Amino acid sequence: MPTSTISNIVKDSSGNPVKDILVLVDLVPGPAFRLNDASEIEPVVIQTTDVNGLWALPLEQSVNIDPSGSYYRVREMLPKTKGGQKTWFFRVPNVNSTLYNCLVVPSIASSLLQPAVVTSTTRPTSPYVGQAIFESDTGRVLYYYGTTLGWQQNWWGPWGEIANIQMTAPFTTQSTSYVDVPNLTNNSLFVAVAGRRYLTTLNCWVAITGGVGNLFTRIVKGDGSTIVRDQAYQNSTATAWTDNCYYEGRTTEAAGTQGRRLQVNVSVGTVTGQIDASAVHPANLTVYDVGPSANPVIT
Repeated sequence: MPTSTISNIVKDSSGNPVKDILVLVDLVPGPAFRLNDASEIEPVVIQTTDVNGLWALPLEQSVNIDPSGSYYRVREMLPKTKGGQKTWFFRVPNVNSTLYNCLVVPSIASSLLQPAVVTSTTRPTSPYVGQAIFESDTGRVLYYYGTTLGWQQNWWGPWGEIANIQMTAPFTTQSTSYVDVPNLTNNSLFVAVAGRRYLTTLNCWVAITGGVGNLFTRIVKGDGSTIVRDQAYQNSTATAWTDNCYYEGRTTEAAGTQGRRLQVNVSVGTVTGQIDASAVHPANLTVYDVGPSANPVIT
């Protein structure tokens, strides 16, 4: 069976090796199985330190463990008079190693109660399901949900604004069929996560000039056909009309790159419909993550 020996020297609070200290090693979350023969891995391995304070145990290599997110915990049962119990978390590489060289989370007592501090480019390379990190360059707290979802924010909360398109010049049309507003169209606006719900909002000024008619607007997905939200802005009593519009549509998405398009038309080709915008009052199409639509897929 593929095992590697993990070793450590247990020392007291004065830095002296301590013999006859009970050492307990188990799998978290556990139980787990060996991939090569489907046998169950022993739930707890027990040893005591030798005269030099050393313990050394042959343990199953992490690459041969199912579930793949499993990791080991070792508790060195020092009495309070010698510094108290020490707890470490680690994964077993494919070569013999000291405990220090295969730790997977910070080992000081305070850091076990808070996420590991990393950056967005130095996330753990061998994370376990449920591991938490704090990215010092983004300020985000992320959790590892497994190979399918990877690192994500707390699943049961909204993730906020994730994409925005802004237009700072007017768009006009006399088309009686829906046409894209080019500066409020992006076919790869955001990356959707399966099981999440998204809110798309439009905030802009609209106008009809040149006669009596209706201006229709709608938001569609990047495929140009699936409607996110349909809305009509009517002008039936005046030859010029301007109003502020804000509306929303909540949708679920398939995982992967998703787009949004603002499309408009007019009821008759003799009037001009306008999405008004400038640097002072831009038109905005914004996508928000508003929370889950299903339980996360944990792998």
